[in-house]
Amino acid sequence: MLVAILGILATIAVPNFIRLQTRTRTSEALTNLALLRDAQAGAYAELGSFIRAGSAPAGVPGAQPRPWVGANALEFRELLGFAPESDVYFQYGANGAGDAFTLTAMSDLDGSGARAQFGLVHAAPGERVGIAHEFGSCQRSGVYDARSGLAIALDTIGPCSEEDGSSRL
Repeated sequence: MLVAILGILATIAVPNFIRLQTRTRTSEALTNLALLRDAQAGAYAELGSFIRAGSAPAGVPGAQPRPWVGANALEFRELLGFAPESDVYFQYGANGAGDAFTLTAMSDLDGSGARAQFGLVHAAPGERVGIAHEFGSCQRSGVYDARSGLAIALDTIGPCSEEDGSSRL
């Protein structure tokens, strides 16, 4: 009887714990995208143009974090002053040119093979679309807007599509 009760509790607790871990790791992406947005604003104020820094770390992290190393990680540090203090669960991308930029964050947090993607698209003044990034599914028109069901939210940090931002568990 006791074993049956423990089995039922484990059946409930383990998926809830995994979902909590996924949400916690997702907050890393949202926080770092906000930091990158601020870094882009600083670069624009100083240089008059947004910055392209590629993507880092190399490869898309999964359930295990990756160290922030490599050539593009160095570009993030030197060009944008951005360097996470610890290993990361997401790969980050920054593509900027002139008055527009796109930021992306991608990971396979739950090990399902489906990548969670978040981003921010900033269009040039008077424009309705931003610039594309070499990886990720964020549209030039913006991140996913749940109210409209379309990828139209500019200057907003959020999931790139309806499926992003939720675990497949």
